[in-house]
Amino acid sequence: MTTRTRASWRASRPFRKPGKGRLADSTGTTTQDSGNTLSGAATIATNSSASSGVSESGTYLATGTGYSLSQSATTATAKLQAVNLYSGSDSQSSATTGSTSLTATGSNGAGSYILGKQIAQGGTWQQGNDLSGSYSGSGSDSSTVTIRESSSYAPGAASYVEVSVVGAALQESGNVLSGAYSRTSSGTSTVTLQDGGTNAGGSFAVGQSDGGTSTRQESGNRISGSYTATGSTSDSYSLSETTSGTSGFSLRETGSNGTSYAESGNSLTSAYSKTVGGSDGYSLSESGSNTGGSFSEGVQGSEAASWTETGNSKQQTFSRTESGGGTCSRIDSGPGATLSPGSGSYGYALQESGSWHAGSVSQSETGTDRFGLLQAFDNVASSSNGVPGHLDFSPFGATFTDPAPVVGSKEWIDGVIRGRIKVADWNAVPLAT
Repeated sequence: MTTRTRASWRASRPFRKPGKGRLADSTGTTTQDSGNTLSGAATIATNSSASSGVSESGTYLATGTGYSLSQSATTATAKLQAVNLYSGSDSQSSATTGSTSLTATGSNGAGSYILGKQIAQGGTWQQGNDLSGSYSGSGSDSSTVTIRESSSYAPGAASYVEVSVVGAALQESGNVLSGAYSRTSSGTSTVTLQDGGTNAGGSFAVGQSDGGTSTRQESGNRISGSYTATGSTSDSYSLSETTSGTSGFSLRETGSNGTSYAESGNSLTSAYSKTVGGSDGYSLSESGSNTGGSFSEGVQGSEAASWTETGNSKQQTFSRTESGGGTCSRIDSGPGATLSPGSGSYGYALQESGSWHAGSVSQSETGTDRFGLLQAFDNVASSSNGVPGHLDFSPFGATFTDPAPVVGSKEWIDGVIRGRIKVADWNAVPLAT
């Protein structure tokens, strides 16, 4: 029986990375292993830490949006492995915690933004491996993301805070030699948004909450990078919006929806393509006033929507085409009422493309969505108003969301946070006696 302890440390080494500004990494690892050369049994305990910093600046040429990003991240991982060199048995477990901090700025002729993003994350993983290279494992991921963005534009300014709490359970099996794998995951999420500011219509305040579950089944090859996936989501959401001015109003929305999707792509190039379809039931109530007086209205409806999207997840560029429509019933009363009550149908089409990395996304819509059935609605999303920023609008499901930028792959440092432990990290053997 022998027990050895090894320690290593790699100092920070900043270097120039093309198109990515300056990057600095540091890692520290302590390994303790013990074993028996007669039986072949061995245990390996590893504690490691890593930190990284990266900055980037550039211009998104499609809209002339200049941007800069700066990000730092740290992780700490504890791994334990029990192996037998003769039988090939191998069991592994890992626990990881980490944090990420991102600052982003951007501007063009239409306005500017400043964004801050904080992430706290953790994960666990258990995995088996034998001499054939096959493995199976299960684990969990969790994260809390807080995003704060302030923006200014010609008619005014706005600021919002979005907090997301996400958890997931994971299972995966595959073969490290061939690269083939199959993975399933199920998750939960809770997202809250508070937004306020001024625009051409006056001042506004928005509050939104969204909670849901998701499932995903994915298979592919980690050597070639190709994969296919299917999945589903289920969400319940609520929205409130109030405005002041000559035609102030107060809006309340509740709803729930479900979607299913099919996706294919390549994890090495980060290119992807997916199709999504779903149904949504909702309720809208609104009260306000105009030159005619006060009004009160309500809309009950259900709709179906589908969209296709292609893009690059690492570059955070995308293009989406969406269409939807449904049936509804409406009531509207009061001296300021301008719409006829009754039942009917509606439909819309939406085009959207751009770069969340640079905070420059353009969106256009034709037809009538559910908010077009109301006397008043203030679409405060940057994507809908042609100004720099990260607040997006959706006519289906939760109305406003923020897909904030990431810097390359450094936001998720290698390890449990992304799921399966890299098998190569575990191919250690005990020190010789």
